[in-house]
Amino acid sequence: MSARRTTAPAGDELVEIVVPIPRSALTVHAAPPDLLGQANVTAAIGITARVYLALLREFRASGGEVLEVGKSRLTDRAQFVAWLRARAGAPTTAASTASSTASEAVDGLAHELGLQVIKGGRAKPRPAA
Repeated sequence: MSARRTTAPAGDELVEIVVPIPRSALTVHAAPPDLLGQANVTAAIGITARVYLALLREFRASGGEVLEVGKSRLTDRAQFVAWLRARAGAPTTAASTASSTASEAVDGLAHELGLQVIKGGRAKPRPAA
């Protein structure tokens, strides 16, 4: 580790700390795709291509937009997931969708850091399994 001083306001001083982390210890997660298709639906939302195609017929019949490119059937991921939630009876407002996405991101980060999110939004060390 190394530290370097830089200027700071009001006579305070900042210290920059560099922590070396082995490249093999890093995991990079790509953002989910905007469009779902047969090739990426399993990785993106966890359903098989066959189930996706069957659901797409119902999605299209209920007014959902489906793009056809050759044999590929593509649709907007956010709209499709919102439709699935509505079909299951879950709330689908933009606020609840954004809130659940943010909550999932926080939970995922806490899990990767070995923490557990508790009520009040604080995190504590996860109990040993």
